[in-house]
Parts: sequence; C-alpha cells; structure tokens
Amino acid sequence: MYIRFLLAVPALLLSQLAVGQHLRFGVKAGANYSRDKVKHTVGPDRLLGINGGLVARYSLTEDGFWSIQSELLYSAKGAKDKYGSTTTGARTTNYYHRNYLDLPILTKINAKGLTFEAGPQLSYLLSFKNDVNNDLYEQPQRRDFNSLQLGYVAGIGYELPSGPNITLRYCGDITHPLQYSPTRNSVFQAQLGYMFGAKQ
Repeated sequence: MYIRFLLAVPALLLSQLAVGQHLRFGVKAGANYSRDKVKHTVGPDRLLGINGGLVARYSLTEDGFWSIQSELLYSAKGAKDKYGSTTTGARTTNYYHRNYLDLPILTKINAKGLTFEAGPQLSYLLSFKNDVNNDLYEQPQRRDFNSLQLGYVAGIGYELPSGPNITLRYCGDITHPLQYSPTRNSVFQAQLGYMFGAKQ
C-alpha cells in the first residue's frame, strides 16, 4: 500500500501541472554519506552508500527560474560504530544499513545555471541489515522500525541548459526510524544527473 502511495504522488502532480507548463524528465545517481543523529550525542560515524532514480520537473515560469521537482530515489542510509566491543573485549566496527525509497518534492530555483532547492521528503523503508560482531546482540525485527519517514531536503547545484547537472544536498528526518530510539537519519548527498529535453 505504501509503494502505491509513493508512486501515486508524482502521477498526481503530473496530471495537475503538466497542462500548459514545460515538463522535463531525468535521471540521477550519486553517493550518500549518512549517520544516525541523536540530540546531544556524538557519533556514531557516517557510512557511505548510494542513491539513484528518476526525476520529473515542472517549470512554473517560461524561463525555468521557478519549478517544482519530484524524485523517486533508491537511497542507502545507515551508520557505523567504530567503538563497539565483542564479548572478548576486542574492538570492532558495527554497520547499520537501512535502504529506503525516497520521494522528495522540491521547490527549485534556476538562476542562470546555479540551482537552489528545498522541500519535504517522504521515505519508505525497503530493507535493513545490521552487521554487528557481538554474540549478545539481537537483530531488530521489521516491527521495530517505522516504515514511513517524514523529512526535509535542501541543496545547491549547477545545471547546463542541455541537461547535465550536479547537486549537493542535505536530507534530514523529522521522525524516527526506530520506534524505541530517538535517532534520526542525517544524510549528505552528492548527485550527478541528466534532464532530457532541452529548455524551450
């Protein structure tokens, strides 16, 4: 049901905004640098992951200065803990992986190629896996996670009129991935993309 909802939102935007507006589609892919953020707590460390997916953009002005952009992205998030310990007392590195389907809906400004974007993001948890070297550790269950996350996105980038673009952004969660923990996803993203169809 959640997947159908995520797919329905871009379709609804398309039906409402496509008429009389300049519409472009694109693709993008890049890297995540994420961690679990806890208020007033240092750590855990950030974990590298990937992101990528589809883009739909609806220009609200003839020159493309104002637009609304929705994306549907696979996004690998999580964290690593270098200070975990085993039952023998040895140091180890624990990895916490969470894979999401992200749906950001952004207001975008294009000032002669320099772009600014911000807006809300809805995320659906696809899968999770924790690699922990501790005999006493119990893997969390699906019921321990909140399947839907509400967050926000803000970024800056540069785009050529012919379509190639680069984006640097920050994505933060407002809600918690785990039901019993106050952690939130905190993700820096670097993305390369391409928008099909040159600007009119």
